[in-house]
Amino acid sequence: MLEEAHRLQAEGHDVVVGYFEPHGRTDTIAKMEGLELIPRRRVEYRGREFEEMDTNAILARHPEICAVDEFPHTNVYRGRNEPSAGKT
Repeated sequence: MLEEAHRLQAEGHDVVVGYFEPHGRTDTIAKMEGLELIPRRRVEYRGREFEEMDTNAILARHPEICAVDEFPHTNVYRGRNEPSAGKT
């Protein structure tokens, strides 16, 4: 994903990374160099704090392309695209 983001950026496309989870892999972290990362937003849920992709910030930034890592992901309840009540 990050290599493709670099390729598209090199072609002149406006590319950002909307969500990135490096899992501590230094080689993966190094691939982020030169790419714009949209900071995550913090969401409180059931007394705990979580970090979520900041969809509003991505939409406000209005990039041509937004790369997203960890796509199979459940949003925290009360997020922008929250799951149905009771399905957390």
